[in-house]
Amino acid sequence: MFKIRPLLSALINQRRTLERNGGLYNFLCMMSEASRDEQTAKPLKRSNEENEDSAERAQDAKRIKAEGEQAEDEKKYPKKKVALLLAYSGKGYYGMQRNPGTTQFRTIEDDLVTALIKSGCIPENHGDEMKKMSFQRCARTDKGVSAAGQVVSLKVRLIEDIVEKINGHLPPQIKVLGLKRVTQSFNSKNNCDARTYSYMLPTVAFSPKDYDTWEYSSLSP
Repeated sequence: MFKIRPLLSALINQRRTLERNGGLYNFLCMMSEASRDEQTAKPLKRSNEENEDSAERAQDAKRIKAEGEQAEDEKKYPKKKVALLLAYSGKGYYGMQRNPGTTQFRTIEDDLVTALIKSGCIPENHGDEMKKMSFQRCARTDKGVSAAGQVVSLKVRLIEDIVEKINGHLPPQIKVLGLKRVTQSFNSKNNCDARTYSYMLPTVAFSPKDYDTWEYSSLSP
């Protein structure tokens, strides 16, 4: 019996030693794996940074190219103050005047500015800040209202066949009828000396309240 106790004690000590060594081994393995992960992550991080730098360089090159092309266009076609004569059907539009920051309510000026940009008459950044092209309208029209002689004044590049090119990017409901060079101080709103409005409605609208509109509408011509 006395010989068994030292043997059990030795076995228990050996087991504890193995457990401690196993924990140390596991700890060393974890440290080694963490080191390998860190070494793997460094190239990936470097690659991502290189990709970001490449994308930034590409954007800078694109911006510089666009600025260069814009400078060449402005040199070839300097901006001049003009007056545009427009005609449009207001059906489906929320009036004449543009509402910056609102895209769900389409206006006549939204489509006009888009056509001016696409045709190359104005730079793209002028579409967000219309003051840069000294844009002014002669009069405003409300939702669904049409115009046969609307006038707007603005600065544009006098490109070749300018009226045809603008109309080429306009929807069928809007047309530029003509263009006229004006002085730098011209303002279509302030220099307008008259405005003519036409209201179309059936004469039955002026009838007395007790008038039988159904009988009126059923009369033969």
